[in-house]
Amino acid sequence: APVEPSLTLINDDLAPVLASARTFTTGDMANLWVGLVVQIPSWTLCATILAQGFSAFEALACVLVANVLVLVPLVLNGVPGTRFGVGFPVLCRAAFGIRGANVAALSRAIVACGWFGIQTNMGGHALKSIGVSVFGDAFARGFGVVHWLGLSTTDLACYVAFLSMQLCVIWNGIESIRKLEEYAAPVLVALSLALFVWALNAAGGLGPMLAAPSAFAVGGARQGEFWRAFFPIVTATVGF
Repeated sequence: APVEPSLTLINDDLAPVLASARTFTTGDMANLWVGLVVQIPSWTLCATILAQGFSAFEALACVLVANVLVLVPLVLNGVPGTRFGVGFPVLCRAAFGIRGANVAALSRAIVACGWFGIQTNMGGHALKSIGVSVFGDAFARGFGVVHWLGLSTTDLACYVAFLSMQLCVIWNGIESIRKLEEYAAPVLVALSLALFVWALNAAGGLGPMLAAPSAFAVGGARQGEFWRAFFPIVTATVGF
């Protein structure tokens, strides 16, 4: 016998997105991608790989392997959304059931909250660095330390300021993110090119930047440890 559908299983956020409401174009997705990858944590990850002793080309290989590994499942996971407008929590019902899908969705939400905190912390430090460059070291000291947080008042103020800016964008919905990325992506690309030129000059050219030997080569500090370091780095990059 037909089962009467439960209204508790559907709401505006879970309902399929109509084709007419899908406003993200290919260019918008490219802008969003730029916003996701051109960021301080990405550069920190790459710097960490190099610090482990990998050469520039080995580090590039680690990143390439990790991205190839996640490419296929990410594309397959996105097909129901792009074709039918079905969101992740609803898609999970096919694999985990109605109740199990809640666990999968909450797990993803918890990870997102953690990543949001990391990004907000990075943004707060960026604001602090800008303030110090403009107003000097006195800006960093602020008005003392908030001992129970282990932060200076400047650290806390910059964190809250960056958090507030993010919440303003989020509060206005996905369309505000699309519009923000439309203007932010070209700026990020331009700043990245400027950073590359600065690094090029600081290193004395492209040759010295790429000439650093691998610590895993014969005679290197970590000779014979390549695979022991390779798999953890790839795993970390996949998780990123």
